[in-house]
Amino acid sequence: MFQRDASIVLLGVRGCGKTSLAIIAQASLGLQHIDADDAFHKETGVSALHFRKQFGAEESRTRWLSFLAKLLSTYSKNCVIVWPKDYIEEAGLSLLKQYGKDHPVILVQRETTAIEKYLQLPEPNKIERIMKFMIPTYRSCSNYEYFNLDETEALTLTGHSAEDIFHADRAPRSLRLKRVEESFLRLVKNIMEPDLLPDQDSGRPPIPQSRATYTYLLTTSVAQISLEDFNMRWLDCGADAIQLEIESEMEDAQSSPMLIKEQISRAFAAVTRTFSGPVIYHLRPASAKPPGSFRSLYLDLLDHGFRLGVDFVTVQLGLTVQVLKELIKLSRGTRLIGDYHDSTPSENGWTSLDRRNILTKAVNLGFDGIRLTQPALSSSDNREAASFAVSANRGRNSRPFVIAYNTGPLGRTSRCFNEILTPVTTEELRSHLSNAVGERNLLSEITIQQSQSSIYASFVYDPMKYYIIGLDVSYTYSPVVHNAAHEFFGMPHRLHIRSMSTLDELSTLTSDENFGGLTMAQGFKMTLLSRMSAVSIHARNIGAINTVLPIRAAFDYTKPAPQEFWANRNRAGPVLAFYGDNLDWVGITRCIKQNLSPANVITPTSTALVIGAGGMARAAIYALLNLGVQHIVIYNRTYMHARTLADHFSEKGFYINPLSKRDIRVLDSLEADWYDDLAPPIAVVSCIPAPKTYESPQDQFLLPLQWMKSPTGGVVIDTNYRALITPLLRQVRSQAQRGWVAVDGLESLVEQASAQFEVFTCRKLPRNLMRIAALQHYLNSNKEDAEVCQYIESQLRRMQSKS
Repeated sequence: MFQRDASIVLLGVRGCGKTSLAIIAQASLGLQHIDADDAFHKETGVSALHFRKQFGAEESRTRWLSFLAKLLSTYSKNCVIVWPKDYIEEAGLSLLKQYGKDHPVILVQRETTAIEKYLQLPEPNKIERIMKFMIPTYRSCSNYEYFNLDETEALTLTGHSAEDIFHADRAPRSLRLKRVEESFLRLVKNIMEPDLLPDQDSGRPPIPQSRATYTYLLTTSVAQISLEDFNMRWLDCGADAIQLEIESEMEDAQSSPMLIKEQISRAFAAVTRTFSGPVIYHLRPASAKPPGSFRSLYLDLLDHGFRLGVDFVTVQLGLTVQVLKELIKLSRGTRLIGDYHDSTPSENGWTSLDRRNILTKAVNLGFDGIRLTQPALSSSDNREAASFAVSANRGRNSRPFVIAYNTGPLGRTSRCFNEILTPVTTEELRSHLSNAVGERNLLSEITIQQSQSSIYASFVYDPMKYYIIGLDVSYTYSPVVHNAAHEFFGMPHRLHIRSMSTLDELSTLTSDENFGGLTMAQGFKMTLLSRMSAVSIHARNIGAINTVLPIRAAFDYTKPAPQEFWANRNRAGPVLAFYGDNLDWVGITRCIKQNLSPANVITPTSTALVIGAGGMARAAIYALLNLGVQHIVIYNRTYMHARTLADHFSEKGFYINPLSKRDIRVLDSLEADWYDDLAPPIAVVSCIPAPKTYESPQDQFLLPLQWMKSPTGGVVIDTNYRALITPLLRQVRSQAQRGWVAVDGLESLVEQASAQFEVFTCRKLPRNLMRIAALQHYLNSNKEDAEVCQYIESQLRRMQSKS
């Protein structure tokens, strides 16, 4: 892996998006943007083309070589360098290849049709001929690849209608680059920072970052994703990681390795645009045994996985030790899972010496994870697989994690109770693949729902009761989201509503052995804090809680909750004490990160505005500080409440970011001018309650125009979901062409509920499906409001198309 300050070089054909990616890296990572062509023009006084015409080809080659050597040396740290257009001189590329030993050199690719459209080329297929020559050349001197998936194509893959794509094309360019930013920064993070995942003493796997005892691996293939009717939204199913399989394509690749690599790159790009969790690159040899030659296609395609900067690559443990050692050297720091499937096991497969030898071989080679499988020959194989996994993982820290389960119809029991990355599918994927190829891969023949149902039916987990409490929670939509998720996963849990004026009746709820947790609306977020035996660092900093969990096994309450605490989620028993957390800030953080365009990347000068001074405003300020916003302005109708809140975060000595400053101010009226020494806000979070029925529209909050002068717009989040279309959101949507993005209260609720659901159950919530459930419920409850119905129906059409 590379030092974090190592400069990055981007190269590729014209129109592939190098400059846009460089601007993203400059804004998001604080790197200096160096365009080689511009730098050459600045040094010589003429463009590269004019220099060649004026001094001849030989002098041009000599000058370019010395210039590039100087450029790479001068800007070797904290820069993103765009390689000169069409420069493929052998001496210069050799220089770049040498540079790549200590620096990431990323080949940027893009669909030929997108490049032709961007460059407006009159001759069809010209760019395809150019790429056929230049891509292998660029690939030879680069060490990573990024496929710049065209946003129109990405929207098609995720099931958006032609109307959605039309409006997306008309949206500001900065907004269209949002998902490009996320996927490109994911690559940079993987190759620049060798291990951001903390080691856990509990022995849980380093992937995914989950507190769950049971984690799931959704399997799909490049071939399936490449089918025209595939919908990337099917991947939003609550899985912890995705396995991208390459199998039958290997035979096609022998005639055109470049095309199959492009197909793999495109599929990986589509997955990372949709799925934020780890992706495992799994190459399945066409034959039963992997090829033995180091220069085989199998190893060539493995290397392609390393070049993509994927999170994990599986490697066949049937290869020789020598070949495996070579692969580990070539892995570029990619984490490796040693994979071994015994297709013809003996009767004592799991207890055989051969199986132990395979495990020992993988451990000694230093794999991050090891996966051993075989078809079950009898029900006893399932018990032996579980025993093997327990024994293999006993006494280890986080690495290597060992996965052991059985395949085939008899092996379904083994997979239902396997703890680490059980391979699963969904009904949509199963139906789609069945229609496409007529047969399912036996490795993926169970769903998350089947596994979860088996766990509860076997009394490993228990039905739990959750509650949302507050002074008046009759209006809340939280049960809609939580209970829809419970039903989706097949969990026998239920979230109930309890309005209460005092906390006297709380003990009745919490004394139940099946009590699972509380979520709080207005009224008790600060009062309950003093009743907690343990609280998260976030709740302590914010000074309020919105989530309560039961403690059923005591631990040192002055330290973070251990893994055993989280392992007791979904399990009934006597309640000893309570753990408090605040997840409002997580929901707000997610909304800002997902909707703040690359043009408004957070920098030391960025400013945000918070409306309100209650518990939600506390969470909003904390979210903004954690995102790196140093300048925050508060407005509240009662000035002193805002002043008290500003003082809390200005003076409190809690740890957020040791390098960041905190400049928190208060505006005393809506007529006040914005601060002259602050940039206009790029993020606004409205935390004021729903308007009262007697309030007229002119009494409801609107942003003063003098506070909306950001030249690149920003994001406005209205946390109120009782009125889905507020005057504030209407105002913001009217400014969409200026770059302003409006986030309604239901989106904010789903993000907060998602974080809460994950804490309650240790399962990742499929947010797209849950937002659909919330919108549908809101629509059914507000059919008389034509404006709301039109808005929700358009949202549902967009989210449900092709679903």
